[in-house]
Amino acid sequence: MPVAPTQTCLWPALLWGAHASVAPPEPCPQAPELVVVINTKNPFGKTGAAARTTIKQLFLKGKSQWPNGKVAKPYARRATSSEQAAFQKSLLGMKDSELARHWLRIKNLNGQTPPKAVGSDRLLLKFVARHEGAFGVVRRSAVKGNSKVRVLFKL
Repeated sequence: MPVAPTQTCLWPALLWGAHASVAPPEPCPQAPELVVVINTKNPFGKTGAAARTTIKQLFLKGKSQWPNGKVAKPYARRATSSEQAAFQKSLLGMKDSELARHWLRIKNLNGQTPPKAVGSDRLLLKFVARHEGAFGVVRRSAVKGNSKVRVLFKL
């Protein structure tokens, strides 16, 4: 019987119960916890829904400055990355086609372009550490020990 992709973690457990020669099942891999990070020099202190709303507005370029007047510098992840997919779904609430239409409209209205796409957590953290108004999404484990960025909220 074919196993559906969503059942990849279930089938070893089913086989293990029926056959002693099959190794015990390994736990299903957990998706990494993703967080939005900002520069530690950024005094932005809102939390919860207010923080999420501010990040969404800044990312989509509805606003260009943090509440303290510092210019916002949003960074995206590559469009094909799981980080960007989670950010779009969880925070922006937009599908790929909706986001593409948004950027086309913004480009036509005022010439702004989408945030720069960054391929790795390490590189994104480097950019956020360098610019006070920068922010982006990374795996929580990548932030450990980095004193130049702070977690604003988890996705």
